[in-house]
Amino acid sequence: MNRPSIVEWAPFQLRGGASEAELFEASGQIQEQFLSRQHGFVRRDLLRWKNDCWVDIVYWIDRESADAAMKAAAESTVCQRYFQLMANGDQTSLDPGVLLFERMASYP
Repeated sequence: MNRPSIVEWAPFQLRGGASEAELFEASGQIQEQFLSRQHGFVRRDLLRWKNDCWVDIVYWIDRESADAAMKAAAESTVCQRYFQLMANGDQTSLDPGVLLFERMASYP
């Protein structure tokens, strides 16, 4: 497997009224039905910080793969269901939007 060179950082808060069970179900669906089928996808981590503060971290082989997947996500109904569980960015200072980081060094 190729080592990822791009890390996608997507912080969000769970929308009011949405449950963790709904989030985990939608997260599994986006993983199985969308991300795992995208060219250049390596792996993904879903992290919780406090209460309803979350970060989706997705690892990609290259920026082109990440960009293509982000465009495809806009047309995906499974992605839209997942995104609907997230609060709008203006409701939280946690959400700077999706950021793509380039791997510059990696240490064991």
